[in-house]
Amino acid sequence: MGSHAEKTVRVIRVAVVGSESEGEWPEEKKRLAAVARQIQAATNDWAAHWLRLHYAAGNHLTIRQWMAADTAWVKTPKAERVPAARVRCPVKPCDAAMSREIYACLRVDHFALGTKPVGLATQKAMKRLTQSSATKSAYPRWMIILAGRGEFPQSSRSLPVPFYTSNCKLILPTAGEEREEWRLEVRLEQKAGDAHGLVPIRLKLKTGGRGCASIRHALWQIAKGDWKFCASDLVCRDGLWYAHICYQMPKAVLPELDANRTAFMTAGAKTPILLRLNGRTWKRLRRGNDIRHVRRQLVIQRFGKSESYRYASSAKKGHGRGVALAWREKLTRRWRDFVKTWNGQLAAEIAKRLRADGIGKLVVYQPADDWRDSRFLANAGKIPGRVDSTGWDWHQLQSHLSRICQENGIEVVVKKVGERRFHAKNASEAIAK
Repeated sequence: MGSHAEKTVRVIRVAVVGSESEGEWPEEKKRLAAVARQIQAATNDWAAHWLRLHYAAGNHLTIRQWMAADTAWVKTPKAERVPAARVRCPVKPCDAAMSREIYACLRVDHFALGTKPVGLATQKAMKRLTQSSATKSAYPRWMIILAGRGEFPQSSRSLPVPFYTSNCKLILPTAGEEREEWRLEVRLEQKAGDAHGLVPIRLKLKTGGRGCASIRHALWQIAKGDWKFCASDLVCRDGLWYAHICYQMPKAVLPELDANRTAFMTAGAKTPILLRLNGRTWKRLRRGNDIRHVRRQLVIQRFGKSESYRYASSAKKGHGRGVALAWREKLTRRWRDFVKTWNGQLAAEIAKRLRADGIGKLVVYQPADDWRDSRFLANAGKIPGRVDSTGWDWHQLQSHLSRICQENGIEVVVKKVGERRFHAKNASEAIAK
């Protein structure tokens, strides 16, 4: 359970290792690549037809006038706004009539493709265009395009090939098969001379062996109907094909949260985190070997590059401070990204445990000052005698916990531990010094 606990949609990535169709696998890969290029062309054509129809209706002028008036209304003080309520945009991004007209044009231009791949590809393109926000504006992306400010979507590479229940089926392993190899049959192209027939391609999926146990489990759940099969894709990466099979799991029945039950979390000295719940303290919630490895690796790289530059030739020096210290920003950014990812994953794991046990309150002891510097997260992997800047972002961890727990209905109380406290007399003496 993470920050989007209400969503149950998941994707498994399964490698395609061969084909059982009439043609050889290299030939089938060429067919799939050709279909992917047709999907790219259909998606680009959809955007072009969408823009053409809006311009033909004069919606680009309407959008520009409305955006100018709306911007002026927003910048006007609330007491002076006329009208008092904000005027809604009179143009819809893509209504039903426009969708039908664009689809009819695409069926004529891309008659070799089946109706389902074209429909799924255009639905995805429409959702991406009409529901995404602009890069540098508070207005939606489609408004920025019609206003003539750029961001028009065009794909320069082949796109994933979509499939769904109407043009695919999962084929179970045959009885007595040792490796439990699943097959996927997709129908993407129209048969020559047959307006309703599609050419099937039966693909072999890599599902055998111990490493694919989770994939086999998900496929069996989909085949039994316990998990709902959703629109999926065939994707090519570096010449290899993968099936991204999407499914929706039923929502788990979780116990009600009890506000009187409290869990406690603090930073450990020999382990990263100590979590106490249900009368038991979990000391090995995470071992922290990854922290030790990444910090030590970055520190060694930093000292190595510093020493290398100190003894570098004159040709590598004298190009300015920015060039000399450019490598520091890369190492700093890598450590910052690692800490952010680690904090987010830990917060999601703790929220999942508390939600599953019905615990409604979490008390977080945030270390401060000297006590903070003695914790595992602040020291693991450091080299004795060396000073580095790989500290731990405790405030970020607390922020992640507060956000994710709040989304799951769990109250978070933060208490600082180890913070220096001065009496009034000692504080005045310290200020005087």
